Amino acid sequence: LRDQLAALHDATGFREQPVAAALLEEMVAAASASAPPGFVEAPWRFVGVVGDEREALVTRVAEALARHWGLGTFGPRGLASDKVLSAPALVLAFSSQPSSEGLEAFGVVHAAVENLILLVHAAGLAVHRLYSAHVVPEAVLDFVGERLGPDIRRGELVAMLAIGYPLDDAEGRRPRALPPGRIHWVGRQGGEPEPLPLAEAAPGGVVEGTRPGVGLRATRGERVSVVDAYPYNRDLLSAWLGSAGYTVTTHERGAELLSSIAERGEPDLYILSETLSDITGFELARRLRNGARDPRRAAGVQGSHPPIVVSTGRLDTAFRIAGLSAGVDYYLRKPIHPVELYTVARILLERHRLVDQLRGANQELARLVGELRAAQARLVQQAKMASLGQLVAGVAHEINTPLGAVVSNNDLFLRAFDRLRAGLAASGVPLGDAIKRDLDAVTVLSEVTRLACQRITGIVRSLRTFARLDEAEVKAVDLHDGIESTLVLIAHLLKAQNITVERHYGELPTVECHPNQINQVFMNLLVNACQAIERKGRIVIETSLEHVGDEQRVAVAITDTGKGIPQEHLSRIFDPGFTTKGAGVGTGLGLSICYQIVEAHGGDISVASTPGEGTTFRIVLPLHGAEIGAGI
Repeated sequence: LRDQLAALHDATGFREQPVAAALLEEMVAAASASAPPGFVEAPWRFVGVVGDEREALVTRVAEALARHWGLGTFGPRGLASDKVLSAPALVLAFSSQPSSEGLEAFGVVHAAVENLILLVHAAGLAVHRLYSAHVVPEAVLDFVGERLGPDIRRGELVAMLAIGYPLDDAEGRRPRALPPGRIHWVGRQGGEPEPLPLAEAAPGGVVEGTRPGVGLRATRGERVSVVDAYPYNRDLLSAWLGSAGYTVTTHERGAELLSSIAERGEPDLYILSETLSDITGFELARRLRNGARDPRRAAGVQGSHPPIVVSTGRLDTAFRIAGLSAGVDYYLRKPIHPVELYTVARILLERHRLVDQLRGANQELARLVGELRAAQARLVQQAKMASLGQLVAGVAHEINTPLGAVVSNNDLFLRAFDRLRAGLAASGVPLGDAIKRDLDAVTVLSEVTRLACQRITGIVRSLRTFARLDEAEVKAVDLHDGIESTLVLIAHLLKAQNITVERHYGELPTVECHPNQINQVFMNLLVNACQAIERKGRIVIETSLEHVGDEQRVAVAITDTGKGIPQEHLSRIFDPGFTTKGAGVGTGLGLSICYQIVEAHGGDISVASTPGEGTTFRIVLPLHGAEIGAGI
């Protein structure tokens, strides 16, 4: 029997002689006459395709194979060659339910197909059975569904048989009479094709009983993009998803989807067919994950990629693994069950929403942590400045007390020596050269002492000006005083590194600000400039008054001739914690604090640098304290 079946499968060709429809109906009825008990309805459905429809079906299958294998020029005759095109009839055998829901019905249909092959052989006919790729069932289901209705798609294609009279058989061999047929015809002459007994469809093409309940419906009218080469599949998925409340757009080719994304942005869910006319489903998934981008993403809008579902008729593990590597989230096994479709769409979209919420929460948490760190840095710096102010106040007090005594005593000494010199001159007592020399020396030394005391007094005043302990609130100040007091404090750095300071001061009005904080900005920038100059160099300080519309602002530019800042670091130098000085040298807080202080004052700080030539920091501040923010 196996040898006979093998011989029948290997038919070399068919005559042009047509096969009587009644003969095929009798053979199908005989092959499917004994359905096993336990089935409410027959587990099989047979469809006959003849005439022009036969070639249309073969063309549809050939195109599917071309897409699957990527050959591009796969012609209709490439499928089973002339044996299929020359066969007067194609018989399709379907199971009434998919194999994923039970193999029993599937096995029964296989047995009926083998019976049919034996009966065809007994009738003197030849048969060629197509062993197709995984995409062939989808092409056949699409073809038959368009012509006989969607109910055929509840099951799977089991076999596709090309039947006709063999080239080497005698004509006229007819089998004995058989019971009435069970075959449904497509393309049969002399009447309309007999439709399958289908369930009545509701408006929109959705079969009653497939509408989802509330728990499986769309929650916010999410957008779903369906990409499938077959119009029947697109219409069916669109109808099902539309009945669940989704907004559906359909595309025949992958290029159409990519163009739609560029124009309208990404949908909330993709459903891609395994094979398309211009690209494979997996390659399209890769492009969606890696190449194609929503314009909103290019603008910096964050969010996870929409989930991707691939619809396929394949079951092999290697295929599924390949899809996972391409970024596929789920597979819909064809024929697709509507409840599975609704469930998958709802679960994936809910997961996508939760992932986006989690990502947003993480981003907000990162922002808050950054703000907390910046606030901690400001508090630490403010504590340091407060400690420095207290130290300056204590030092100034301790210095002023003995300094006052020195100044007073020196003044008393000068007056006493002046009186002594005048008295001696009035008494007529002659003074020796030694006494004159000593009196002159005391006078000169007293003047040196006076000048030294003035210098100490100036340093103490600069310390108090820098700390501004008595000026914690907003006050109108001269920025030049703050710059000069800062230069006094870093004089040791300037001298040690042989750095000269050039001042180009413009005429500036007073500026309302927190003086101690603005002085802190000057200190950080000038110390950084000194550290950037490894050997002899210059620091240039320029101030000017600018007009921005009706508003006046002051600008302070500090330029050094140091080593400069690499271009890749310029965008990060104001970030808290970023430093190029190495561990244990810099904390990365100085410029960040400068940025926060200037921004809180309603101003702006910018940087321009050329590696090997130097760096310029430019500060622009408004004149009026009404623009100063709180919390600095």
